[in-house]
Amino acid sequence: RRLNSNSDASMVVPRRFKYWEYMNEVADQLYYFVLFDAVDFTAVHARLYALVFPKDSDVHAAGRAGGATRRDNAYIWLLLQLYHIERVSAGPVRADLAGDEDMLDQLLQMYNERQIVSRDAFYLRDLALQAALTHQQAHIRDNQGVKFRHPRMAVAMPFAPAVYRLQSEFGRQFRDEQSGLLQGSDVCSAMKTATVSMLRQYVVPNALYTFLVPAREDVQRLQGPDTTYLAGGNVATLVLDYINVGAKHRLLQLVYKMMLAHEQGPQFQADGRQASVRPGITCVSPHIVDTVYRLLYNAPYSNELMMKEVLEKLRRCDKVMATGAARFSEATLRWLHTVYQLMNCRLLRFFKYYAHAAHLVHHLRHSLVHVTHRQLYGSLECFALCLVNLQHDVEFLQALLDPAYHGVPLTPHASAAGGGGGEAGGAQPRYMKPKDAWFECAMLARNAVTVIARIVHMRGLGDAPGLRLEDCLDSLAPARMAWAPAVLRFLPARVRAYCAAARPGAQAQSPTAAAVRQLLAAAPGHAALRPAAGDAETGSNATAALAAFYAERARQP
Repeated sequence: RRLNSNSDASMVVPRRFKYWEYMNEVADQLYYFVLFDAVDFTAVHARLYALVFPKDSDVHAAGRAGGATRRDNAYIWLLLQLYHIERVSAGPVRADLAGDEDMLDQLLQMYNERQIVSRDAFYLRDLALQAALTHQQAHIRDNQGVKFRHPRMAVAMPFAPAVYRLQSEFGRQFRDEQSGLLQGSDVCSAMKTATVSMLRQYVVPNALYTFLVPAREDVQRLQGPDTTYLAGGNVATLVLDYINVGAKHRLLQLVYKMMLAHEQGPQFQADGRQASVRPGITCVSPHIVDTVYRLLYNAPYSNELMMKEVLEKLRRCDKVMATGAARFSEATLRWLHTVYQLMNCRLLRFFKYYAHAAHLVHHLRHSLVHVTHRQLYGSLECFALCLVNLQHDVEFLQALLDPAYHGVPLTPHASAAGGGGGEAGGAQPRYMKPKDAWFECAMLARNAVTVIARIVHMRGLGDAPGLRLEDCLDSLAPARMAWAPAVLRFLPARVRAYCAAARPGAQAQSPTAAAVRQLLAAAPGHAALRPAAGDAETGSNATAALAAFYAERARQP
C-alpha cells in the first residue's frame, strides 16, 4: 500500500520520520555498551521487556482493549541491533533458541501488529520481528513447529513476505550492478537498504564497500598526475543514517583497514591475494572520506576505537618529527594530508565534545614546527587553529602544562582508565611548564591567548587548583607578544595584567626597510616578480610571472 510519496508497493515509510534519528543514537549507545561488556545483553532484553510488561503484570491483559498501548516494535528494533554483535548472536540468542525460547516468546509478546497497518506504519521498525527471525533462521529448531510452540507467531507471519520481497529486490539489483538502492537516490530506496541490513550479518556493508571501491579500473586525478584515486560510487547520507549499527561498524572497519590504516596508501585486494598497494593509485577517493566522516557522526560511540587508533598514529608521527630530521615518503605525507583533511574539514563538530579534545594539541605540537610540505602545513595549521577555537573547558589549560601525556587511552570506555594525562585515583595532577613553546606561529599563539581568556572569563580556574595561569600563557609563544590597548580592554583582569606587563626586550619593534628587502630577496619568487629598471610592472604581469616561476615541477610546493 502506498501511503505517501515516501512509499511504494514494497516499502512503507511515514511522511515524517526524522524522529528516528534519536532512535539511531540510542541504538548506537546500546550497541557500544553491549559490545564492550559494559552492559549484559540479557539485562538490556529484560529491561526493555519490563517497559512493556512490568513485574507482576498480566501478560494476557495487555492484549485486551487499553492494554496494548505499551507494545511497541521500536523495542524489538533496538534488540535487533544487538543481534548483529557476533558474541551476542552466538551466545545468549543461540542458547535461547536451542533451549526454552523464553526471549523469543518475549519478543513475540512485545510485538504490536497494529503499528504496521496504521497511518504511521514504518517498515524499518515494524518488520524488526520478522527480520530478527530471518537473521536467526539457521538457529531456530524445528521451523515447522515453531508456530505451534508460539501462537503469537500467527499475527507476525502474514507480513513476512514483505521482508523476502525487499531481500530479493536488493539481491537482484546488486547482481545486475544497479546502484539505485545502494546509492539511496530517494527516501524509499534508502529505507529498503536499511531494512535489508537488518536481515543478514554483512550483506549490506560488503555491498556498500564494493560500491565505494569497485573492481573496475576508473582512475581519476585530484591535482597533479601523481595524485590519483579509484573512482567509485557515492553513498547517500540517508543510507548511512538508517542502516543498522552493526552495518555501520562493519563498513567503517572495511574502509579503515583498506584505505586509512596504512601510511603507504590505500590497499586493494583481488583474486584472494593479500591486500597491497595498487600501482597508479596513490590517494583515497573523496567519496570514501565523506563516508568515513558520516559514519563517525552517525555512530560516534561504537566507532570511537577507530578514531583513537588514527590519533595515536598521528602522535607517533609527531614524535618522529620532534627529532627535526624526519624524512617521510610521499605516500606517508599524502596519508597525513588525507587524515588532517578528514579532521579539519569534516570532523570539527565531532571533536567539539570529544572526551580527549583538550589534549589533542599534543598530537600536532612538533608537526607545526618541522613540517616542510606547504600543502600539509596549511591543513595542519588550519586544524590547529580550529581545534584551539573549539576548547571550552579548563582541561585545555591543564593539557598545556601536562608533562605525563601518553596519548589517547585505547580502552573500550572511559571508566576503564583515568583522564588523558592526569594521575590515577583522583590525585591532583602535576603541572609543569614545557621547555619549548607550543606555537612558533604568532597567529596560533594569539588565538590560543584569546581562547584561554574566554575560558577564564566563562569557567574560571576553580576546577584546576594549583594551576598557574601565567605558566599557561608563557608556554604559548617563545616571547611575550605585544597587544593593542583596544584588545586588552576585552580580556579578563588576570589575562590583561599578564599581557600588559612589560618585559625587557619584549616590546615588538617595527621591521626596518633593510630587513624587508632582505626577506624579499630570500623569497623563491622574488626574482621573477622584481620589475626591471624603468619598467612599471602591473599586477597582472606580476601574477603571470609568479605562475611561470612555479610552473616548474621542482619549484612547486
